[in-house]
This record gives sequence, structure tokens and C-alpha cells, in this order.
Amino acid sequence: MTDSRGTVTAEAIPASLTTLLGFMRDGVVLINRDRRISYLNGEASHRLGLDTSVLVGERPFLPPASSDTVEVELDIDGEPYTAVIVRDDTRSVALDQRRLVAFTRTTARAACMGSLQSTLNAVAAEVLNVTAAVSCTLTLTDPEAGETWIEGEAGVPPEHWSKVQAALRLGAPLLALAAAKGRSPYMERDLRRRMRDDVRLAPLAPIVEQGHWKSLVAVPMVVRDVSLGALTAYYPAPAHPDEAEVAFISAMADQAAIAVNTARLFADAQEKAALEERNRLARDLHDSVSQNLYSLVLQARAAQSAAARIQGADGAMMGERLQTLYTLAEAALDDMRSAILQLREPATMGDSGLTAAVREHAAAVARREGADISVAIPDEPLLLSLETEHELFRVISEALTNSMRHARATHVEIRIIEPDDRNELVVTVTDNGTGFDTSRHRPGHVGLVSMRERTERLGGRLFVETSGEGTTVRAVVPCRRWPTGSAQ
Repeated sequence: MTDSRGTVTAEAIPASLTTLLGFMRDGVVLINRDRRISYLNGEASHRLGLDTSVLVGERPFLPPASSDTVEVELDIDGEPYTAVIVRDDTRSVALDQRRLVAFTRTTARAACMGSLQSTLNAVAAEVLNVTAAVSCTLTLTDPEAGETWIEGEAGVPPEHWSKVQAALRLGAPLLALAAAKGRSPYMERDLRRRMRDDVRLAPLAPIVEQGHWKSLVAVPMVVRDVSLGALTAYYPAPAHPDEAEVAFISAMADQAAIAVNTARLFADAQEKAALEERNRLARDLHDSVSQNLYSLVLQARAAQSAAARIQGADGAMMGERLQTLYTLAEAALDDMRSAILQLREPATMGDSGLTAAVREHAAAVARREGADISVAIPDEPLLLSLETEHELFRVISEALTNSMRHARATHVEIRIIEPDDRNELVVTVTDNGTGFDTSRHRPGHVGLVSMRERTERLGGRLFVETSGEGTTVRAVVPCRRWPTGSAQ
């Protein structure tokens, strides 16, 4: 087919790559492993005298003997290609070659399932390597969860994100969010003037000065018409990206978006597998161990009845031991039921979110234990990511289990306090139980460790206050939101 820039291209070549090559000052012919043409830009057509109406893949490409060319090996979606660059001058062909190499390296990273942060940091570094930019950030957004955060960066001061957060709290119109929301590039040629004209951007002024930033370009990261964030490149004076450089940055943003989407799909698959495994284990425990324990309780009760008919000291001793056996078996059955309840994912988690799941779980525990459990949480679903909801539910579930099983509490209060000015969500579970010694190591008891690890995975902190009159478990986790007007 022929694209909007008068080039011939194959359907299999990504649009972001053809856009990038279309803006190159040199002629580019992209050939497949059979050396047949898969892409031909307008400059190559002009220099080599090839008609752009030539059918792609019709014949092997043989550059004229009079042309001066450089070949760059590329990997596109696992298929080998060669970009034949028709030399214009040494400087331009070297830049074009470096951009192609940076693009193909990013493509390879985007296809793997390594650390998303390291992948996006590498994308930012590649942008700095082949452009005049001195700093680069990759900002991810989740409008449904009300979250925005920087996942990849290169060449930015350490305090950059804290200053961005301060600006967001003031409702600053950040161009990265505007690009993500509008799905189109945004440019600013005079950042210092922008800082002076909008007081909401004041927290960012020291960063702009420290980084010697004069201008920026922010391009959206989009996959399947879904905006995932934006890639922003910052330039010192007098540098500013030309049309070809913006095309390169856009192509890199597309590859970064693929990496983000791959990471999220992989995380979703892992989460689904974990949920399926927990439910399978819960079913197996219920059908085997739980049923055997229930039978043991019934047998112990029946043996007690038989022992009661035996006269004398032997009967009394047998009755005492059978009572101990009955008590232990009943406690083991209760523990097993509690474990099965924790393993099963609440049916409402996927539909109504954390609030409904906590209410359902608290009601089930209250019925089983005969305890008074109150729940004070917002009526409306919280704007949290799925990972945050799952981890917080497990923290609450574990704390509630400890209150019932170990502290022998009769009253428990579960509270969730929505984010404050520091963008922190607070979850507390308070009971009237016997408390425990937090410094004492309890072999086999990993509940407190598990709660702390889950909270820290979310970037939060866990606090435990306990005495003989009760225990309070408090989890504080970041909950970033888009302040009103931040994505203008």
C-alpha cells in the first residue's frame, strides 16, 4: 500500500516505524529476509529512481552500483529486517542509523516481560542518546483509579516527582497529562514563561532551573486506542525538536506503550492464575481435610458419650482426654474454615471493589465467630488499582483472623479513611482482644510479616499498637489522584 507520505509499505510494518522512517532525511528501503522490499520512503524513491507504485515484495532489492548505502539490521516482532539507508552525508546517516538502532532495541525490550520500570528507564535513556533532549520521563496514568505516576526517567533531578506531586495538588495543567488525555503531542517552547504565568506550576520552577530546561515535547503513549500515559522530553536552550525528532519520540512512545500493555497483561495473567490456584486449594481443603476434621469432631463427641457410661476413675480419665481431643479437633476445624475463607476470593471484589468485599467478609466472619464486627468505610467504591484492592483486602482479612483466632476479641472495628492532603489512604483494624508482644518471635505465625510485606509492596507502611486491652493494625498506603483541572 501507499501511505500519506507517498511511500510504499507492507501491512506488517508498524505504523510508528514507517512514520519515523518517513521523516528521515535519507532514503530508506526496508527489506525482509528474502531481500524483498517491505517499505520504501519517498526520499529513497527519489534518489534511486524507483516508482512508488512498485509492488512491495515483488522482487529482490538491489541498490544501484552508483549509490552509497549503509545497512542496519532490525528485529520487528521477531522477524529480521534490514534497513538500507541511502547515504546523503555522513552526519545525517549516522543519526538515522542511531535512531533505527535505538528503536529496534526498544522494540525488543517491549516484547519481553522483565521489570517495567527498568524497561521504561531504558527507553528514556535511548531518547537522550539520539536526541538533543537532556531529560526524559514516562508518565503513566489510570483515570479510572484516579492515579498518575512516573514509571521511567533519565536525566531528571531526584526530587522531580515530589515537585510534580506538589504541582498536581495545586491543580497544575501539566502537559504530560494533557497529551495523555488528548492523545496528541503537546509542545512548549518557553517553560520559564509558563512557570511565571501559572502560579500552580510554581513547585516545578526550581526543577526547570536546575535542569536548564527551556522547552519540552510531550507525546501520548497509546495502545489499541487506549491512552496509558505520555513520554516527555525536555530540551535546553536553544535546542528544540524538529519534525523528524518528534516522529522519533512518538515512535519510542508507541513502543513504551506496548511495554506497559505487555506488563499489565502479564500481571493480570499472574493474578488470574493466583486466584484460580487459591480457589482450587480452598476446594481441595474443603473436600478433604475439612471433611476429615469434621468427622473427627463427630467421632470425638460420640466417644465422649460412650466414655460417660464407664464408671470409676478410668471413665473419668478417658472422658477428660476425649474432651481434650474434641476441643483440639474443633479448634482445628475452625482454623481450617478460616483458612478456606481467606483463600476464596470474595465474589464482589471484581464487581463492587474493596468496600463490598470487606463488608461481605466481615459479615461472614461475624456469623461464624459470633463476634461484633463493625465496618466504617465509604459507601462509594474507592478509586484504587486492582492490585491495591487485593493487597488491602488480604491485610484486613489477616488482621481480622488474628483478632478472632489469637486475641479472642469480641468486638472488631474496620475503618477505611479516604486519601488526605498527603494522598495517603489509611486502613485500620481495631479489636478489644488480649493483645500480644510484637517483639516476640512466634514460629509458624507469619500473619504480621505477611501484612507488612503486602503494605510495603504498595509503597506503604504498617503500624501495630497493642496492649492487654486490644490491638490496632494501621496500614498507610499511597493513593494518588488526579486533582481537578490537572489534565487541562
